[in-house]
Amino acid sequence: MVVPATRIGQLLGLRTKFSKLLSAADDIVFLRMLWTLNALQTGRAAEAGRFLNGYPPDAATEGILGPHAIYPWELETLANELLTAPKSIFQTFDCRNWNAIGDLVNLLRSMEGAEYLARREDVNISIELGRIGARQFPWQRGYVGLPPLYRSAFIYGQGECAAYFADDCSDVLRNDHAKLLDTRFAALDGMRHATSHL
Repeated sequence: MVVPATRIGQLLGLRTKFSKLLSAADDIVFLRMLWTLNALQTGRAAEAGRFLNGYPPDAATEGILGPHAIYPWELETLANELLTAPKSIFQTFDCRNWNAIGDLVNLLRSMEGAEYLARREDVNISIELGRIGARQFPWQRGYVGLPPLYRSAFIYGQGECAAYFADDCSDVLRNDHAKLLDTRFAALDGMRHATSHL
């Protein structure tokens, strides 16, 4: 068994390497790379192929399963880490190279594993499972649902935001939005009616 001091040393080494790689990445190109990886693994390989070199054909999938999967929550972590990393004057990270990207993702996974190993004596496994779930569940649920719809309607449907959109949006856009909301609420009423008989 590895002693905790060694685990902490491994973690520091992994963090240093990870930070150096991110500091050598151009922010805009890196964010486009994250979009490309998402496109590659959500059925849009044709679009992704323009921005990515050398990826294996079975990396192009319709979901998050597969031998070359890069999970959406990992892409989110990479974006967050990129935006907080200090930048080097030398932008040498190749955001088009599948192998360089794979090495970075594997380094992220190793670093996250080392973080848990360094503190596993102090953290209850139930808390760790909650942390993992809190990170993955929103991505597995998807984007569509009532809370985001209500949140958007609340934020953009009143006050200065509503006035801005009323002034700057065309009648067609407003009518299409109203039709979309009417359709959405009609579907929800239909679901409520169907389940009320159960």
